[in-house]
Amino acid sequence: KVAQQRARRQLVMGAMSPGLRAEVTMEVNKTWISRVSFLQQFLTEAASSDSGRHYRAFIADVSQHMLTEVHAQADTVGKPQTLFIVSCGLVTQNDRLLRA
Repeated sequence: KVAQQRARRQLVMGAMSPGLRAEVTMEVNKTWISRVSFLQQFLTEAASSDSGRHYRAFIADVSQHMLTEVHAQADTVGKPQTLFIVSCGLVTQNDRLLRA
C-alpha cells in the first residue's frame, strides 16, 4: 500500500513543472526539515532574509533528494556524508542510545 502511494506521488510529481515540484516537495518535507537544527536555520533565513530565495532554493533542492527507507530491527544503517532522519524507533550512535 505504501509503495503504491509512493508510486502515485512520483507520477504526479513528474508531471509538475520544476518550480512547482520544488515548492511541493519543500512543503511536504517541511516537518522533517524543521526538526534538523542545521536545516532549521535555513528555514528561518528563508523567511526573514533579503536573499531568502537562495535559502528556499537550497531547502527545495534538499527536499527533492530526500528518500524514504525502512529498516528492520538490528539493521546497520549509515553512510558517510549522509543525513538520516529516524521517525520511529531507536538508534545508537557513538555508544549512545537515541530515541525517535
